[in-house]
Amino acid sequence: MLYLLGITGSIGCGKSTVTRLLGEQGALTLDADQLARQALAPGSPLLDRVAERFGADLLTPDRILNRPLLAERVFSDPDQRRALEGLIHPHVFASMATSLERWDAQTAPGQCRIVALEIPLLFETGSESLCDSIAVVICGDRQTERLAERTNLTTTTRQNIIAQQLPETIKQQHADWILDNRCDAETLLSQILNLWKRLTGQFPSQNPAWPGQWNAYRLQNHTVFDGS
Repeated sequence: MLYLLGITGSIGCGKSTVTRLLGEQGALTLDADQLARQALAPGSPLLDRVAERFGADLLTPDRILNRPLLAERVFSDPDQRRALEGLIHPHVFASMATSLERWDAQTAPGQCRIVALEIPLLFETGSESLCDSIAVVICGDRQTERLAERTNLTTTTRQNIIAQQLPETIKQQHADWILDNRCDAETLLSQILNLWKRLTGQFPSQNPAWPGQWNAYRLQNHTVFDGS
């Protein structure tokens, strides 16, 4: 069986670092942002729908998506952001379901494998039920300096993204685990090792999220994604 650990947190908090470190301990990993980028690759039907909805000028002559421009448009307007999420998120979760089905089929009877699902908008999209437990990565005041390193986003866009995400304090209230990334790499790794030890001591879950909570996305995967 699979034990699904949701990894979430505000932009710039270090979710990808946490997911990578969990992968080094033996977790299977999936990154929602990476899957979203794949869904909007040149030539994809979804890319055409996004360009039609948010502007043809989002595509270069080679039909590559101008992601900073898209972010500037959708994060300045909550309705636009929700419209984009409505297009992309079903594809992302169906892609996740594809991998989860494959890994589940490869898991021996009686074996339980931990899967780290990196989902930035886990709480904002009401997707908590897709996970057996949730780890929130926090970075406090360090978020500003981390985001300043993202030169592909304007200051206004960064501020708009932050404004449309739940505050860290709220996310912590709904977390099963909190990973404090206001520290050096060695201290963060120590937290990861402690989390891994506790996770491997508590699964399997009594009411596992997989496969039941994923049935809608598994159905979508079979009807939309198979053979694509």
